[in-house]
Parts: sequence; C-alpha cells; structure tokens
Amino acid sequence: MCKILRVLNAVRDPEIGMPLTVKQYKLLTATVLIGRLINANQHLLALRISEYLNLNPEVVIMHWACEKITASAAIPDVVLLEGLLDKLRLCKSISYAAVAAHADNSGRRKLAAMLVDHESQSSKQASFLLA
Repeated sequence: MCKILRVLNAVRDPEIGMPLTVKQYKLLTATVLIGRLINANQHLLALRISEYLNLNPEVVIMHWACEKITASAAIPDVVLLEGLLDKLRLCKSISYAAVAAHADNSGRRKLAAMLVDHESQSSKQASFLLA
C-alpha cells in the first residue's frame, strides 16, 4: 500500500495533474498509468515509477528516444547520438534498430546508421541495412 500511495502522490502533483484514487489506480494498473505518463511527455516520472515498481523501463526509454529524435532537428547527429546512447544503455534489452528505424523515418539516415552500429543482434542490423 505504501508503494501505491507514493505513486499516487507523485502523479497528483499539480504539474502532472492526474488526481487518481486508490481504487482508480488498481483498476487502471501501473502499466497503463505509465503509458499515460509517456503520452503526456512525462518520461522522467514514468521512468522513476517503473523503476520503483520493478517494471521494465524499456517502453519509457524507447518512447523518450523517439520523441528526442523528432524534437531535435537542429541538433547534429553526433551530439544527439551521445545523448541517446547514455539513456539507451540503461536498458540492456532495448532494440537500437527500432530507434534507428524511427530516426530513418524522421529523415535522419546518418543517425540511423550510427544507431544500428550499436545493435547487439546482427540479424536486426542486417534487416535494417537491407531496407
């Protein structure tokens, strides 16, 4: 119950603006709450809650990386890559190829190629490079 109350207090903050009751939280589930925080671009809080509740933070980090690529059109690819890699390394099972595909779709082919270089599964590297 203590964990639930801490999560509810965090999302009830006026900056977040999600006044949930305990019953609503239990019906909603933590995974859905994290999804809503992600959609509200509250990635840091979503990451902290997922870590606090021992949930996989991969969804949060993937969404953050894709949003960062979309919002950072003026940042050079090398600088953006460094920032992305710092956060992507937090999750061992994350797919760099999926982030690279988003970068490619956003018109940043060079960034996509640099991200694919960090993909650990060669099959994903090959399928991305052949596309």
